[in-house]
Amino acid sequence: MKHRNLLAVGLIAAVALFAGACSGDPGGPATPANTPPVANIDTGGVTTGLAPLTIAFDATGSVDTDGTIVNYYWDFGDSHTQNGDVVSHTFAPGTWTVQLKVTDDKGAIGTTATTIVATNNAPTADFSISPATGTAPLNATFDASILSGDIDGTIVSYAWDFQELGTESGATVVKTIPAGTIDVTLTVTDNNGATATKTRSVTATGAPATAPTGFTKTGSGCCPTYGDFSWNPVPGADSYDIFLDPTFGCTWFGHTYQQSFPGQVSTAHFVDGGATGMCLGTQYDAKIRAVANGTAGPWSATIHFTL
Repeated sequence: MKHRNLLAVGLIAAVALFAGACSGDPGGPATPANTPPVANIDTGGVTTGLAPLTIAFDATGSVDTDGTIVNYYWDFGDSHTQNGDVVSHTFAPGTWTVQLKVTDDKGAIGTTATTIVATNNAPTADFSISPATGTAPLNATFDASILSGDIDGTIVSYAWDFQELGTESGATVVKTIPAGTIDVTLTVTDNNGATATKTRSVTATGAPATAPTGFTKTGSGCCPTYGDFSWNPVPGADSYDIFLDPTFGCTWFGHTYQQSFPGQVSTAHFVDGGATGMCLGTQYDAKIRAVANGTAGPWSATIHFTL
């Protein structure tokens, strides 16, 4: 009986030893898992500024506690990428997300990101006028192609406001300016939507009227009609001035008289009485001129008559 028990114990031990050998367990300590690296971005405190904005990025603060970092990969969010622990990049206007990916010697990856804001410079609006003054109708060229600009982009539109003359577009515009002064405003827009405006004035002086022809005293006799005159009208005239210079008679010698007659007219009655000094028996020299766009033209030839 004693020998049977010993045999059983030996068989059990052998089976256990065989099972352990087949399990593949070497019986040594387990290999520790790899710890991913930690990515770090240092911009020196610069994350915003006017475009074009150049920023230096430093990833040397990234760490790997159980190995080494073997690659630094940057994605600047604007379709540009770069490798290296210290890099720099220039940003156009906009808000950009910059991502850093670091890889350690065992293939583990750590990532981080930061936001960069590059603000847009507004464009500059200005233009020349050639000629800036002249006689109406004035054909003036308004040119913004040289004096307007955008240091960090391009100007994509030029909008002109000519007040009552309407609007135009384009870097260079030719406009016909009537008599008077108008303010012209230019608005430029850059490729990032920023705008700028500039206003300048252009003046077109009224064309001087020509001297009326056919100036004649038509009235005769006493009182109601002796101050009547006629002439050939001048195109574009707004009014007419008639000038009388008494040379002999019952009026005050040395006094001259002038009356204005508004409108595009061809006849007028020079008011008689003490206000003008007109009276029967007096000799006069008379002449007429037209006024257009606020500017008086030359006098006509002088006529002589006696009331």
